[in-house]
Amino acid sequence: MAACGRAPGDTLTLGATSFDLVQYHFHAPSEHTLSERRYPMEMHMVHRSAAGRLAVVGVLIAEDRHNPAFEPVWNNLPRARGVEKPYEYVMVDVDALLPSSHARTANRAP
Repeated sequence: MAACGRAPGDTLTLGATSFDLVQYHFHAPSEHTLSERRYPMEMHMVHRSAAGRLAVVGVLIAEDRHNPAFEPVWNNLPRARGVEKPYEYVMVDVDALLPSSHARTANRAP
């Protein structure tokens, strides 16, 4: 898993609550499935509100067309399996990592 830095000002708003992006990380293969299909990779964007509540956005990543926004991520992934290392200096345009369709499925954890 690689945890990467983020640009200041990246936020998520749910209802009247604003959540700041605090980190994002990747899992390979995906932790979740869609229609019983597991994807090669999944990105989690972890957000925190001023009250300390968390909101996590998950994006399933399929092998498809090249997306240059991922280059800073791919170029800094750990080489060994199971290694967890933060990469605060790797800055990425998070909006460019999101799918253009913005298809959504919401799950609420307790």
